Amino acid sequence: MNKDNIPNNIQSVIHRIKFIDMLYSNRVNFQGPLNYNLEYDFHPFQHFYSTINYLLLTCLDTLSEKEKFEDFDIWVKKENNLERDQILENFDSNKLNYKELTQNLYSKYKEKHGIVKSIRNFVFNELKTETRVKLFNSISVIKYSKIKGKEVKQEIIDDNKIFKYLLDVRNKFTHSAFIFAGWDDNSPMIGAPTNFMLWDGKIGNVSQNWTKVEQTKFTYKNVTLKGWPYIIREVLADYIYDKYKIDISLKTIKLKEYRGEYNFDLLWSEYDKILLAKREDGKNIFVGGSAFKSAKEAIYFMDCKVGDAIKLDNPSKYGIKSGDVYLLEFSKYKYLNPVNDLIGTVISESGKKYFVRYNKPERMFLFSQVFGSTWACREIEDTDYLTILDRALLAINDNEKAEGN
Repeated sequence: MNKDNIPNNIQSVIHRIKFIDMLYSNRVNFQGPLNYNLEYDFHPFQHFYSTINYLLLTCLDTLSEKEKFEDFDIWVKKENNLERDQILENFDSNKLNYKELTQNLYSKYKEKHGIVKSIRNFVFNELKTETRVKLFNSISVIKYSKIKGKEVKQEIIDDNKIFKYLLDVRNKFTHSAFIFAGWDDNSPMIGAPTNFMLWDGKIGNVSQNWTKVEQTKFTYKNVTLKGWPYIIREVLADYIYDKYKIDISLKTIKLKEYRGEYNFDLLWSEYDKILLAKREDGKNIFVGGSAFKSAKEAIYFMDCKVGDAIKLDNPSKYGIKSGDVYLLEFSKYKYLNPVNDLIGTVISESGKKYFVRYNKPERMFLFSQVFGSTWACREIEDTDYLTILDRALLAINDNEKAEGN
């Protein structure tokens, strides 16, 4: 399609998505220890995925607008406004008071520019059926109730009700900084989980994000965004292609086969899943939050770090029931996530090199000779990095002596 024939709102959305892709591909720059606030237990990265989701959802606003958006003040004041003038002409004849007049004016304005109504119309009437199904299938809402001492689980499958939670992801982040994020809101961990999902023997493009909402004494709901932000981006790309034949989908390139059972692709991946993501500039390849200079280096990382997990990419061969969903962890300490900042390396008395990480919320340091292996941990009250490294070295030397190394 000729660029001159592309509507302005479509061009704006395409440009925004390209910016989001660039921002997402640089996420590793937001995860490091320099971004960690040592004064209290907070890392700004916990807002990263919600921000990406929010930016993508604002594209729905732009796509759903039939006419250029006007705020209420501009709409009321503009010179040629037949809808407004008709209401004002009826002001005296209908004996309306000023409150009723204001309500009528605002109701008429919302018919044209009400964002909820516009997005609803876009989602239910403009998206193709398969695209809409993809969107709603990515939002799981489970209601939990306590009845006679037992917990009862009920899945909400009404698309109209699920639509409310689609808006909540956008609106609650905007108005109250509420985060629908990639981890359990009750978890002591801050940051991306180190798990990946296994669906019927295949590693799925799914991140399991659940957030507890609408909690009362006897009920609460868990909202899960499955595969976000990838899915919401895919929905936008599908719509633009269906409507204007402009392809902004994410391209995948086969990188390597493992035992002929599963192909791992270069993909706009999420978290530490066993999928590789290629940056827009083509220079780096990402596995989760780790950056690599070449595909060869990334493959080496795959072979070393996730070899054991890959053995289970067809679990039926290992006696695991088909149809079940499994969360598999890389073989590393359960708290090894973005808040475990790599603070340095030390050399033991035997001459071995160890990596040392520090987890401030849990007040512990962790040490290991190899990334991706099991990390030993010790509790510590000190927060000074040099002190922690000294303590880690003492613990490592004691550990080696105890093991006879």
